[in-house]
Amino acid sequence: MNGPLIKMVGSSKRLGGRSVLNHLDLAVEAGEVVGIIGANGSGKTTLLRLLAGLLYADSGEIQVNQRRVAPGVIGYMPAEIGVLIESPSFRTQFSGLQNLLFLAGIRRVIGRSDITRQMAHFGLDPNNRQAVRKYSLGMRQRLGLTQATMESPRVLLLDEPTNSLDQAGVQVLAKTLETIAARGVAIVLVSHIMDDINAWCDRVFRLEGGTLTVVRSQRPRQWRVVLRRWDDIPRVNDLFLSWQVVGQAAEGPAFLGTGPWTEAAELMEALKGRAVEAVAIERA
Repeated sequence: MNGPLIKMVGSSKRLGGRSVLNHLDLAVEAGEVVGIIGANGSGKTTLLRLLAGLLYADSGEIQVNQRRVAPGVIGYMPAEIGVLIESPSFRTQFSGLQNLLFLAGIRRVIGRSDITRQMAHFGLDPNNRQAVRKYSLGMRQRLGLTQATMESPRVLLLDEPTNSLDQAGVQVLAKTLETIAARGVAIVLVSHIMDDINAWCDRVFRLEGGTLTVVRSQRPRQWRVVLRRWDDIPRVNDLFLSWQVVGQAAEGPAFLGTGPWTEAAELMEALKGRAVEAVAIERA
């Protein structure tokens, strides 16, 4: 299929007599990770609920997997999506595995081995018979992430995905997002903290006053650069979003720098424009 897997056109929503979202336009392509940041109560969760078909827009149009989301007998509730909105909710008297087996029984597209494999991936023991009510907050978040990803969705919607995760859990989540985005999954992450999701996103928006504004339109990438001369270091100081000298290569000084270039040739031209000679450039 060609075209975005997520598309919002002029979408608005009112809740409790208050305008929450105002004429939003958003498109997310296959393999793209989009982040939305905003204060608590800004409408981030409402936006995800609209994309998941748990709420419906008052006006405008929403498409997921290139079908219009609409209520009614002949409407459409999105399929092939993974969703984790707010705090994960499970049947707390059952174990994590039992809960996931119940959920997998709805669509019947995966089996027990698929579930246990994904649980282990997120650091959960499938053989743990402990009831979910005894899980820590971090374990519940890991279980929620397992639930959202276990059926290999084409669209993934995650609300505050790092909530209650320790550093090991965050690293697993980062690798998971990288892997599934490479498979062509369209991903939307929302958070009230920029640092929680920024590094994983191709584009970032801010939701405020019911509208989206662009924070960043492309993903910064890290490059390892070797220069011919140490004297050129001051000339690249403001070219990169961040940079750090990491040592001396055989040819000259080596440093790591972060910037928007997608190809080494683009960065080479930017350096040449400052009369800086690079001996080697590669993605870090």
